[in-house]
Amino acid sequence: MSGENIYTKNELIGKQVVTNDAKLMGVVKDIAFDSTGKPGFVVALKGGEESFILTAQIIALGDVLLVKSRYQCPKCGHFNKETASFCVKCGSNLLESR
Repeated sequence: MSGENIYTKNELIGKQVVTNDAKLMGVVKDIAFDSTGKPGFVVALKGGEESFILTAQIIALGDVLLVKSRYQCPKCGHFNKETASFCVKCGSNLLESR
């Protein structure tokens, strides 16, 4: 394992999660798996809620966890996929605010 960048769970918990458009999403709260077995991170968002980020969304891992941009709903603050037309939490039309 020499020369590999390997992070333990304890090293990842508490890392800031930043989107590639330089927005602070939150901090890593835990490591988990979705219902299909894909690994990811539970992220504590600024508003106290949680979001799940698949490892496939990670661009880089170092001092922060850099993830592909996700669109934040202007009404409720929930982070949605870039391709979402409506917020999955409150149903607001995301296309109107882009």
